[in-house]
Amino acid sequence: MAQSGISGNFGLHSLCRSVSRWFSEQTDLLPPYHIYEGHDWGKRSGAGKFFLQLGSDSVEVDEVTHRLLSLGETIKVRYTRRLRAINVDRFIGDEAGIWSNE
Repeated sequence: MAQSGISGNFGLHSLCRSVSRWFSEQTDLLPPYHIYEGHDWGKRSGAGKFFLQLGSDSVEVDEVTHRLLSLGETIKVRYTRRLRAINVDRFIGDEAGIWSNE
């Protein structure tokens, strides 16, 4: 006869994990978003991921953004609950002000 008890449970568990991960990824895309306005305090990379240090948060950005920004630049970053940048705006010259993290 069929022995689907163990493998059936494993398949169901794997499916539940996949659905849970997908749901978590989708809810991360929904507002409200965090907004940081201030200076880029640091940059780091590892395991193919790139991060900006924004006050107490380390936010994931793409490689091009990571390379283009200089330390100390005045920026505005909108990012998700899971600390992934949605957009990064750079302020130059007279636009640059001093803000605090909201």
